[in-house]
Amino acid sequence: MQILTVILGCALAASLVAAWLLRVKYDASVGELRHSLDKVAAEKEALFKRLSALEESEERRKAVHDERVTKLNLVLYQREKEDLRARTEHDQAEARRAEELRRTWSRHENAVEEKIKVICQRRAIEYVDKEAFPHKGKPDNCVRICGELVVLDSKSPQGEDLENFPTYIKAQAVAAGKYVKGEDVCNDIFFVVPRSAAEGVDTKFYNQADYRVHVITEDAIEPILIARQKLEEYALADKLDPADREKICTFIGKVAHGMKRKVQVDQWFSKHFITLLSEAGELPSEIIDEVRAVERATRVSPPAERRKAIELKDLQDEQNRILQFAEGQQIDTQGSFEALNAVPLEK
Repeated sequence: MQILTVILGCALAASLVAAWLLRVKYDASVGELRHSLDKVAAEKEALFKRLSALEESEERRKAVHDERVTKLNLVLYQREKEDLRARTEHDQAEARRAEELRRTWSRHENAVEEKIKVICQRRAIEYVDKEAFPHKGKPDNCVRICGELVVLDSKSPQGEDLENFPTYIKAQAVAAGKYVKGEDVCNDIFFVVPRSAAEGVDTKFYNQADYRVHVITEDAIEPILIARQKLEEYALADKLDPADREKICTFIGKVAHGMKRKVQVDQWFSKHFITLLSEAGELPSEIIDEVRAVERATRVSPPAERRKAIELKDLQDEQNRILQFAEGQQIDTQGSFEALNAVPLEK
């Protein structure tokens, strides 16, 4: 009985120990699980905080993005509006420029016509209106001199760029042949161009075999018409007697020779003085500075022409005074002219 009691007590004790061990193991597992749960809860809390921060940051980012997109759209709108305004202003400027070019061409055409009419009125030259031109084509201007019709056509570039103007002039020179179909039309045709455009035309003479085209400016109109008008006077020379004709030819020949000699002598002295000026550059610098200071302060102007006519007697008296002064200074005026006369005029 006692043994049974001991055995039962031992079994009970063993059961109690086993239960305690299970309890301890259970408590340890529960602790670990609680620790894990607390860790997961902490991580969850951290993730929630991070998510909240990210959501808040995303809201700010979206707000900034929307603001920037709004500003960008406004800038693009302003840019498109500015570009449209610039294009409109450019188109308007181009239209004004084109209109101004058309007006410039019209002014040039009218100015040339007016100038030719004034010259014709002053020089007693017959002006032939374009509608009265008796042959094919309607030239802008035409005059009748010595029984011939002289064509003066106005030409102007269609734009500010003169690159194509020479090609245009060349083509017009070919087309001008329609004017010379009539026997009474002069074979010399003149294209009157603006002074600003003349520099862009390298070729100012076109020989088309049957006729010739000359490119001139307004300044050359009157000298050309005067020269053509002189032909009428020369045509009358055949009616002079031989003695008078000989006198006229001798006088013109001497005048022409004297003018050429004057040009030759002036060119010789120009070359001589340019050489002297070049040699002056070799002088000491302080001398050159003083010379240039005096040069800048010096003004040499020929006397103004105040009289209506220059009398030959006044010129002769002035020449005699100059020769007397030269002789008083012991300047040999005769020897100088003899030396110049030894220089040939014609090659």
